[in-house]
Amino acid sequence: MSLITELEKRSSKDQFENFIKSFRSKCKVSDSHFYKGTACIEWKLTPTQNGYGRFFFNGKTEQRSHRVSWELFVGEIPEGLVIDHLCRNRICNNILHLEPVTTKENIRRGLSGFFSRLRQISKTHCPKKHPYSKENTYITNKGFRECKECKKIYYQNKKNKRIEFLC
Repeated sequence: MSLITELEKRSSKDQFENFIKSFRSKCKVSDSHFYKGTACIEWKLTPTQNGYGRFFFNGKTEQRSHRVSWELFVGEIPEGLVIDHLCRNRICNNILHLEPVTTKENIRRGLSGFFSRLRQISKTHCPKKHPYSKENTYITNKGFRECKECKKIYYQNKKNKRIEFLC
């Protein structure tokens, strides 16, 4: 059971409405961050070291503000899923900019994937020092580069091992 669900069950209607007002008072509509035509609703208080908004229940239990927003205005986050910021703005609490996804998908979509891709593209040679040239580079179905020379060596070695095994 989520903290929001638990809080809703234990609180009176007035207490829960005050909780929602308190949460909303810590958010502001951004005038500079937008996603698909709608403004980000940003956390006004100090974010975590990783740049996420944080909200404290009863002054003790810390939750990420975007998770609280999702649970308050949409519902429980399905088990095994995390909330992805489609707008890439970590302090955004706009439920139109949030989506429950697997951790794997969240990482794939994130900036880490972008920087990893940039790092790979900047490489001019494969790990065996063969050049990534038009003639020597194969692009896989998933968009990865593979060195044709390395592939050739790999399959030649595989063929040689098969021949040795048969002899």
